[in-house]
Amino acid sequence: MTDFFYCNSFQIFFLALKASQKEKNSKVVVISEKKDIIETCERLNIKTYEIPSFSINEFLFKRKNLINQLDKDLKYIEGGNFNFSHTQFDIYCFILIHLLKKKKCKINFYDIELQLNKMNFSINKSYIKNLVFIIIIFIQFRLLLTLRKLGNTAVISINNDFKKNITLKKINYNFFEMINDVTTKIKLNYGVNKIIYLDQNFSKSSQIESQSLKILYDYIAKLDVDIKFHPYMNSTAKFPNCFSLPTFLPSELLCADKKVVISISSIGLISPSFNNNIKSISLMNLVNFNCINNKKKIFDFLYENSKGKILFPSSFNELNKIILSS
Repeated sequence: MTDFFYCNSFQIFFLALKASQKEKNSKVVVISEKKDIIETCERLNIKTYEIPSFSINEFLFKRKNLINQLDKDLKYIEGGNFNFSHTQFDIYCFILIHLLKKKKCKINFYDIELQLNKMNFSINKSYIKNLVFIIIIFIQFRLLLTLRKLGNTAVISINNDFKKNITLKKINYNFFEMINDVTTKIKLNYGVNKIIYLDQNFSKSSQIESQSLKILYDYIAKLDVDIKFHPYMNSTAKFPNCFSLPTFLPSELLCADKKVVISISSIGLISPSFNNNIKSISLMNLVNFNCINNKKKIFDFLYENSKGKILFPSSFNELNKIILSS
């Protein structure tokens, strides 16, 4: 039986990768509209099924195209196991699951992603717009969705009743250790240096004081380092002499053959911290955060999820010593 993994993020992609490694003849298909996920799967020889991205206008005014695509996808998936992990944002996936449930297909939900808090009624523009949209979705498909809060924005999400007749798959292992285990089995051999810097494009953010960020960037620019930029945020001008890695690949796959992984606060620091051959280093103590509470939340998240394995140097001298000892 084929295992279909609906991947709108790389988090569930790693579960698909784990399943594909479990047995050589394992039938795993990644379903996604994300070009970077499709490209990664092609690089790893994982079978893919690419679906189009539908805008709200297409949902409302091109219903025939939507129905045709749903019919095509239902025929392709029916008879297999459908796996998903997200609870907000992806309306097309929620409609697809709703229709798969009617056909009594096997559906598995992995509770590994953040679920936003429910949003109370508001005259907020995004709330009114999305409320009208979920009413239309209910009329068309008899699917009741809800709104959750992301900052001041209303986000379309599933409600608790949505999970009825869906199997909840519990993760009884450390998720980030699992990512390290599956990625260390893959050798892509990208890059030319043993140090990799995971860029987060903080230059366009107000989270960090700009002068301290400039000092850090100047330091990194002088290192022999490969850089993984965030997709769609390639900032090569900051690091003209550094080697730029493919942005479509998740950082976890690019860290496997490195000796040192550095970043300010990327989640990509966590899984390589479980590799005894890699030093995983957060640079957050080398810059000035504008909000101390935010810094503490980020520190706690990285420290707890890495089980204290991520290093947090307090000076450039300390950072130099760690790099030289690697």
